[in-house]
Amino acid sequence: MLDTRNDRVLDFIRRDPADPSKAIINPGLTFNPDGSLSPTPANIAAMGRHYFDRPSHLYAQAGQRPVALGEGRPTPTADYTNYYGTWALERIVAAEDRANVRIQGARPQIAIDMAGLGLKEDLIEREGLDLGANRSPRPYLDTSRTPAVRGRFHHTQDGSMGHDHRHVPVADHARIGASGDAVVDAWIDALQARDDAAARAVQRAFLRSEAGQQLWPGGLDGAPRRAQEAQALPPPAAEWSPDAPATQARHVMAEFAQPAPQAPHHAMER
Repeated sequence: MLDTRNDRVLDFIRRDPADPSKAIINPGLTFNPDGSLSPTPANIAAMGRHYFDRPSHLYAQAGQRPVALGEGRPTPTADYTNYYGTWALERIVAAEDRANVRIQGARPQIAIDMAGLGLKEDLIEREGLDLGANRSPRPYLDTSRTPAVRGRFHHTQDGSMGHDHRHVPVADHARIGASGDAVVDAWIDALQARDDAAARAVQRAFLRSEAGQQLWPGGLDGAPRRAQEAQALPPPAAEWSPDAPATQARHVMAEFAQPAPQAPHHAMER
């Protein structure tokens, strides 16, 4: 096999460092006396490790054989897990958009065991992630870390959002500065502190105020009817951004306060 000079044989054997003229069988594989390899459960599991679990060259350690798959530019960067994982994530996003379920005005949290599944946000975005018609960034929760960490997937399938097949890093724990609007600042501070109860209290107080009534006529009294109406609305074209004016933030507060029927969270878990 070594004499074929084909790199694919390295999925099965490798040269003996002590004697390069001899071969060493890769761990977990058992060859038959005639040199064939039977599809036993042990051999299949071993081939999964030696072939499909090969890392991207961006993450390969010394002695590992990297793989480069997909659409990455200028050169491919995906491993098998993230090459196929990109497609799976696109299906999840499409399903969420079709359902358009909202709980207290917000979409259910997508939760993904990133490490358990072998997924990496940067490899997925470099592969070219298609978020569909609504191309605004999609938040998710990485449950492989304790406590779980918030992440964000960006549309990178083309250059329409300025990120053509490239990773878009998000600053960890970036704080949003004061807007000059006391109500908006109180709401943002609660969200950044991950104090959901405080954020809801600010929203409800705002919706009962004169300014809130102008944005949401009827306030909380007509909530059941508006919950049904909200289901028929298309998803917002873009999410609120840190540099959005305070007036836009107030509209977002009103939208997020709309209640909706309970629904199960969607998760991509092992």
